[in-house]
Amino acid sequence: MERQTATMNTVFGGSQADPPPYPYSRTRSSTAISQGSSQSLSTGKALPTPPPTYRPLEKTRDLERFALPNGSLVLVTGANGWHGMHICDQLLQHGYRVRGTVRDERNAMSLAKYFESKYGAAQFQPAIVPDMVVQGAYSAAVQGCTGVVHSASVMTFDTDPHEVVTPSIAGALHALEAAAAEPGVRRFVYCSATAAAVMQGDGKRNEVTHESWNMAAFRTAWGTASDDEARGFAVFASKYFVDVQDSALLHVAALILPDVRGQRIFAVESPYNINSVLQLLCMIYPNRVFNGDVSDHGIDLTVFKEAPYAEGLLKRMGKEGWTDLETSLSRNCEAFLDDGDQKAAI
Repeated sequence: MERQTATMNTVFGGSQADPPPYPYSRTRSSTAISQGSSQSLSTGKALPTPPPTYRPLEKTRDLERFALPNGSLVLVTGANGWHGMHICDQLLQHGYRVRGTVRDERNAMSLAKYFESKYGAAQFQPAIVPDMVVQGAYSAAVQGCTGVVHSASVMTFDTDPHEVVTPSIAGALHALEAAAAEPGVRRFVYCSATAAAVMQGDGKRNEVTHESWNMAAFRTAWGTASDDEARGFAVFASKYFVDVQDSALLHVAALILPDVRGQRIFAVESPYNINSVLQLLCMIYPNRVFNGDVSDHGIDLTVFKEAPYAEGLLKRMGKEGWTDLETSLSRNCEAFLDDGDQKAAI
């Protein structure tokens, strides 16, 4: 606990509430950073399911001086995850070099091959971090970086918080420690979830601000409840939509915009439930048959009062505003359908 407190004091400049205790690290990390040539990268297997190929966003308007110089190196943890890949992609689009952590060589090679094909050699570099719970897990990967985006988390959907929350906290603290120890790091962005601020779908009209914390979910996750579904819902669930590109771009904004410091940014476009998704799918694909409505989950009434601020950041980064659910769903479906057609033709 002393090490947790010391790290938070170093990074945030003041005392912070301690998270739940977690087991001390297993062994010190031996992170491997791939520095292979383009030829060696080409031997990696293709990604089994690449992210959708969206239309490129407009280039960031050159109206501001950024906190990180263009072309500098940024560490992204969890780089092969759905969200992490889009963060890497947005950083590369905006002229930054990226070092992304993955857990094994297979993911390192396939990810490097994908980004090399899109942005050329030497723009993306994989770093293998097999276990973020290991003390010093990110010490080697962070060397030479000016910014860190920590998006790695445990997404096994295990209902035991010791198997999900505990290692996620350990990984976050190790990323903070590595960033604090690296002299060149200027910015650190932590990827969290709306569940950290508000209980999902409790039927109340909650108003969420940067001062909101979801202690109800904390008690449910760490309590003695026998209902595994309720426990898992408290740890993982979300009933608010945001397009993955918008969320990724907000992480870039938090990293490079000079006046965005020490803030919580809520990437929330609108509430949704499974029935609203089914209705949109029926509209988008009228000739396809979908199963009927499931039991009504209701629509969450929570109001994120600072969501307009996040949308303002998107506009500063060159977008017109949020991507709506219909557009996002259509893009995702078309991308995966195109990928399936390509595989079928091979």
